[in-house]
Amino acid sequence: MMAVTGGQFMLCSYEDIGQQRRGQTVLRQFVARPEEIYPLRAFLDTFLAGRGVALGRRYEVEFAAVEALTNSVKYAGGGKLEIRTDKALQIELADSGPGINFSMLPRSVLMLGFSTKGTLGFGFTIMLEFADHLYLATGPAGTTIILEFNWS
Repeated sequence: MMAVTGGQFMLCSYEDIGQQRRGQTVLRQFVARPEEIYPLRAFLDTFLAGRGVALGRRYEVEFAAVEALTNSVKYAGGGKLEIRTDKALQIELADSGPGINFSMLPRSVLMLGFSTKGTLGFGFTIMLEFADHLYLATGPAGTTIILEFNWS
């Protein structure tokens, strides 16, 4: 899958995903309910605006982050959000849900509109469209996703 996405997507083990974490934490919070997502989007917008990020790029980052947050709330009852920054912005979400079925993983990530849950199936498409890198660890112990956005 890394070859198909030009190195943008990396499937990691739970142990190895930690090696992708970079930067200083600017926010750490558990998100469990849909109504908790909008304030986080507003925080992200203010934070990015303060860094001089253009409006269009802010929307892209926020849209991808909201998609990851929504999936965590919807499928796993919530998860731990961490936002980090240095040479890039990283948005990490870790949950303890059932994970993505490994046999469905290529279709879940790469096939536009694919869904096993009766949704529109655009989640990973959106995240891959806007994030510069996407790191994923998933299995029966849960899912961890790191969305990485370059500053330049």
